[in-house]
Amino acid sequence: LKDILQIPEPKSKPISIRQLGDNYASLLKEIHSRGDTNIILDISTEKILPFFREAVKVNMFSDYNNFFVINLDMHTLNIPSWNEIGPNITCLRLVTPDSDELIEAVRIWQRREFDFEITENQVPIEAALVHDAVDMYVKGLKLYAVKGRQISKIKNSCADAKRGPKTHGYQFVNFLKSMEGNGTTGALKFNNEERYNGSRTEFKLEILELYKGNFRKIGYWDQ
Repeated sequence: LKDILQIPEPKSKPISIRQLGDNYASLLKEIHSRGDTNIILDISTEKILPFFREAVKVNMFSDYNNFFVINLDMHTLNIPSWNEIGPNITCLRLVTPDSDELIEAVRIWQRREFDFEITENQVPIEAALVHDAVDMYVKGLKLYAVKGRQISKIKNSCADAKRGPKTHGYQFVNFLKSMEGNGTTGALKFNNEERYNGSRTEFKLEILELYKGNFRKIGYWDQ
């Protein structure tokens, strides 16, 4: 949120910061009494629906209120349609439900788990990121071997504080950072500039708007 707080000019209306505790109603009443209508909400997934239920009760669920939710899993929730005319609720999504990579990943999970009932629309960001990380790691191992670099097996005990040296670790990590591909979270490409140190900097976020209980895409953001 640091960059957002630096946007306003000195003469602009001040930005208020509040920590979200357990008493949502009290906080919402305070915000409502101040006349604030534009809210950036940084909240965990399990708290989203209870928060908005309280917003309905304190009359902060009208078309005069704007909520921007910083939670990449909000689209996975089953949002009830409390009223026909509600607030402008916007959120972001990294995982695209209709992507071929995600559809294939869900099929794999369904084959391996007997009671797996999550659909493409319900895949949380953490699960998608872990899937992409493991998939990239496995592909990296195979490509690493194809290029004639075999990783020797060394027996180590997890209880031993003085474990053996990782002779291939540094080289293999650098090899992974040079790889590119597509995953459930979009294009997988790592920025090897010194200041980024192999982080993902090229990715696309879809901008979603809640309309009558459903999310619809209204744009996207990328770098």
